[in-house]
This record gives sequence, structure tokens and C-alpha cells, in this order.
Amino acid sequence: MEYLKLVYPDGMIGGTIILLLFFFYSMLGVLILRRIGIHLSEKYNTRRYEHIKPLLISYISGEVELSSIKKNLKNHTLKDQLLKMTDLLSGEEKKKLRLLYEHFGYTKEDYKFLYYGSTFQRTMALSRLRLLNVQLNDADWLFLITNKNPIFRWAAMEYLIQQKKKNSLFWISAFLTDHTNYHNGILQHLFCTIAQFDPDIILIILKYTDDTRIAEQCLKTLSTYPNPSAEKEILRHMSREISDDGYVCAVKALSGATTPRVLEAFSLLLTYQNPAVRLIIAKSLGEMDDPATPKMLLTLTEDVNYYVRRNAVISLLKIGINAHPFLKKIFDDKEHPSHEILSYLSLHEGDSK
Repeated sequence: MEYLKLVYPDGMIGGTIILLLFFFYSMLGVLILRRIGIHLSEKYNTRRYEHIKPLLISYISGEVELSSIKKNLKNHTLKDQLLKMTDLLSGEEKKKLRLLYEHFGYTKEDYKFLYYGSTFQRTMALSRLRLLNVQLNDADWLFLITNKNPIFRWAAMEYLIQQKKKNSLFWISAFLTDHTNYHNGILQHLFCTIAQFDPDIILIILKYTDDTRIAEQCLKTLSTYPNPSAEKEILRHMSREISDDGYVCAVKALSGATTPRVLEAFSLLLTYQNPAVRLIIAKSLGEMDDPATPKMLLTLTEDVNYYVRRNAVISLLKIGINAHPFLKKIFDDKEHPSHEILSYLSLHEGDSK
């Protein structure tokens, strides 16, 4: 205590404690009042929504005209209520609410945010227009997908693809001319969005691109959305230098194809340095109905990687009668690297039956 008296003048400690307590309880009070305000606002909005909901349903069902409910609907909470209801509608019903949203000037307001608002305001305006499926013109799209914020550009491009669908090839090509858009996650998401509407667009991009990163994103997309017509282009890119992930995706995209060229490409990868590539080869060969696949799988049963050997044995078991001679060879040779794997899997399969 004597030390504190020397450092602080008399009464300063007590005054400091009082000020800290005052500040603490003031902040606590502000937080409590804010929470109460949010609760009351949510309660009011809920009651307001329940009040105008019958009017909106009447308008959607065509029971009343827009002019007869304008006065009842005009309220600052209407915008949120329209968006809340629009999220539950589709087709003509959503179109009617979109017209109502436009009638009250909310669409025009969102356009202003798109062009002159902050990044947050632009993003929120874009999400509202997307929710309402508002059709934008080409000048708007050009402005949006060249925005300086990469996340906003991605969101705008995704919206454009969903609107233009098969006609989005020109736009995605223009989007890819800007190398700042070459973020793998963004490209992958956009390519998958395109493939949902038309997988052939991914094939066209793969065919004409010389960029390895874009090609590998195409291969990754085709591994999720296979396209039988893409075999030639996939093999062409496999003959070039691509990453290990690129090979894995290419093999996945070709799973099920049994043409001589595919089998030849797979045979060249049986000794590839990365075990992940050999592993996907072992899995994919089990899906192929061709006399050449058991022999290729036999090579993989001698792989140095346990998981590659195990999946090669599983694929041989899946093939069935054509693989019996090769399975017998493994089973009879107790020194074979996959003998124990086959014995265990055979025993396990017998138990399951």
C-alpha cells in the first residue's frame, strides 16, 4: 500500500476504479438496449409481414389489382418482405412480385447501388437482383464483371452464367482474358456452374486453351461432369506436361471409357511417380470392361504403395471371371505383395455372404 501511495496521489485509485466501473456498465447498458431494439424490430417486422402477406398472396393469385393494394403495401419494411416471399416463389408468381418490386422503385435503387455504392452495397444489390432473377443488359454485365473487386466479379459472373446459360461462352472467354481472374477456386466454381447447363462449353474451352491452369480446371470439372465427347481433348492434354492433380482428374474424367487410346494412356501411368495417380488408375480400371485391364491391374498389385495394391485387388475382384487367372496367380504365390490383401478380402467377402 505504501508503494501505491507513492505512485498514485490520494484518491486517484478510487476515482480510476469508479470511472472503469462507469464505463463498463455504460457499455453493458448499450449492448442490452441494442439487443432489446433488435428484438422489437424483428417482432415488428414479423407482425408487419403477417399483415401484408395476405395482400401479397391476393396480388399473386390475381384476386386484386396492383392499384387497389398500393396504399396498404407502401411501407419501409416492404422491400425486405417482398424479398422474403420471393425466395419461396418461382415462375409466374415470382415474375409478379418482381414487377411489384420494380413498381415501388426498389429495382432502380439497386441499380444505383450496383454502379455507385460501396462494395458491400453492390454485393447486396446484386444478390437481391439475382434473387428476383432480374434480367440485366450487356452493358451492365460488362461493367459488373470488370469490377476491381475479384469476389464481386466472381459473383457477377456466376449470375451471368445462370442467366445466359449456353450463351455464356463469349462472356466466360472474355472473363478469362484477365489473368487476375485465375483463382483456382473461382474458376472451378464457375466451370461447374457452366457444366450444369452445357458440358460442351467446358469441352470447347479445353480444346482452344493453351493455358495449363485453365486446362486443369477443365479436367477437374469434367471429372465431376463427365462428357464422352471430351476423350480426344483429355488425352491430348495428358500427353502434355500437367500437374499430378491434372492427371488424377483426367483419369477420373475418362473412367468407363475402354478405347485403345485410353487404355494406352493408362498403361503409361502404371509406374507414374505419384501414388495418387496410380491409385486412381487402379480404381478406374475396375470400371472398364476390357480384356486388357486384368493384366494392367496385375502390374499394380505389385506396386510399392499398399493402397494402390489393395485397390488393384478390389478392381480385379470386381471384374469377375476374366480376372480369375490373375487372382489365382496372386493367391497361389504366398510371396506375392498382394497375397495377404487378397486372402483377407476373399475371407471378408465370404463372411459377408
